[in-house]
Amino acid sequence: MSSIIIKLLKTKTLSQVSKETGLGRTSVYMHSTGEREISKKAALAYNVAYAIPLKELLPELFSNEKE
Repeated sequence: MSSIIIKLLKTKTLSQVSKETGLGRTSVYMHSTGEREISKKAALAYNVAYAIPLKELLPELFSNEKE
C-alpha cells in the first residue's frame, strides 16, 4: 500500500525512514511510488518502526479474515 508510505514520508525523510526501518532508501522510495510491492520483511520493518498494522501493509494476507 504505497499510500501508507506516502503519508509517512510527509513527516519523515527517506533517510529517516531508511534508518529507522533498516530498509534501503531506494526500497522506501519504490514502496512509496508503487514501483515495488511491500514484501513481508519490509512490512514487518514498517510495523516495528511505526506500528503500522500488518493488515494495512499486506491486506492480501488478511483478505479471508472476518472482521
